[in-house]
Amino acid sequence: MALSATSLIERLAGEENTRRSALLALAVDHAFALPLRTFIHVDDIADVLTEALTEANAEKFIEDEVHPLRARILEHFRKTGETPKDLLPERTPDRLIAIVAKGDRPRGEWAKGAVDVAPLRALLAPVIQNVLLRFTQRLPIPGLGGDGSSSAPKPSRSSGMFGSALRKGAGSIADIGKAALGNISGEVEKKIQTVTRDFSTQAMGEIREALRERFASDEGQEVIRKIRVSLVERILETPVHMLMEDGDRAPVEGLVGLVPAILEHNRARPELRAFIQSEVAYQLEAYGDKSLAEVLDSYGLHTTLRQRVLDQIDAPVRQFVESKGFESWLTELLSDD
Repeated sequence: MALSATSLIERLAGEENTRRSALLALAVDHAFALPLRTFIHVDDIADVLTEALTEANAEKFIEDEVHPLRARILEHFRKTGETPKDLLPERTPDRLIAIVAKGDRPRGEWAKGAVDVAPLRALLAPVIQNVLLRFTQRLPIPGLGGDGSSSAPKPSRSSGMFGSALRKGAGSIADIGKAALGNISGEVEKKIQTVTRDFSTQAMGEIREALRERFASDEGQEVIRKIRVSLVERILETPVHMLMEDGDRAPVEGLVGLVPAILEHNRARPELRAFIQSEVAYQLEAYGDKSLAEVLDSYGLHTTLRQRVLDQIDAPVRQFVESKGFESWLTELLSDD
């Protein structure tokens, strides 16, 4: 008596079915044992990827996935208050600092001559001139500035001796110089050292503020814009391999070597598990009720990818149904009473 489709379905149905479980295990084990080239066809994958990489798909992916993901990551770290050091296992921060401090740096040979420095020099020249002028004005030397303070210089015994020596010079520039050098007292020398030390401490803040003002000005913004444009233009004209080779001078290998320990450290952290759970919940909320076909349709890939999958799995399925394992399983199914 021939078996009907209904009777075969009944033999494979039910919540727990050993025949069905055996078939699934047989199929999965068969698929896992196949060489990867059985599933991967170079031309098919290249066709699908190039078809997927459209401008519209890229805009959709960035808008729907990238921006929201960044916002969720940012919100996660706002809630946890984690620092980069929290993400690193013990002693790794010291190793990281050592690698970065010792590592070579990209030389940027490709960028030489890309920027016209003349506008930058013109922008910074007034800052440097102003700093040097203020420094000379604070020196306790008559004719240059004063006594090292912002107030007008007051006559002192040393400065009077200095002036007297100049007035009593022999009349030649050489004699005046000798007189000046010979009458600068140790007190004045110490004052110059003090002024220099104090000014250097104060000058850094003044220089930073002056640079901010210069770069914030219309002239400064235009110089910055031109520098950015010049660098981007040079990057666009530089062969990619040169940029990559220059980047390889950074301590990439040492940094990559830290990754396994960092992953192991974070694997046990509750913050990572909580973020993964929230991400899965978010994706289920967004896509859980949609079919794979609907998701692929949103990127215009359903029809193409479906046909490619059918083409690629035909051979593995044929090998499976022709296998001894499937034959044995089917024989047992058909022989069951």
